[in-house]
Amino acid sequence: MKALLFSIWLTLMLLAGESLAQAAEAAPFSPDGLKALLPFLLVAALGGAVNFFQKVKAGESRPFNFPELIGELVIAAFAGMLTYWLCQYAGLNQWLMAALVGMAGHGGSRALFVLEKMAEDKLESIGLKADSEK
Repeated sequence: MKALLFSIWLTLMLLAGESLAQAAEAAPFSPDGLKALLPFLLVAALGGAVNFFQKVKAGESRPFNFPELIGELVIAAFAGMLTYWLCQYAGLNQWLMAALVGMAGHGGSRALFVLEKMAEDKLESIGLKADSEK
């Protein structure tokens, strides 16, 4: 199973490598930007699937709970997309970017919380008050 996951990940990264140079200059929702984002979204979704299967193994979820699986994949892809864009902005290399996107996908909503906290801290550092009603 680990060899299969690694093979899928490596194939996705090789596909992404071709379009990363174009994506560095492309807008996030341009055709080139979306073409480069797709393999990373799949890596993030793979991280979400791993998270779901870990929950099943721990007894926290039923094996055939498809609505929960779909929810995990969507949240993982969204967290991975935000992480990808931040990595692109920071100019990180594709291998580090892939690892961070995969970890964000695995973290799902926890990764979104961390990204939200980072944004709030950045806003406060430049003198803006983040709205934190909870």
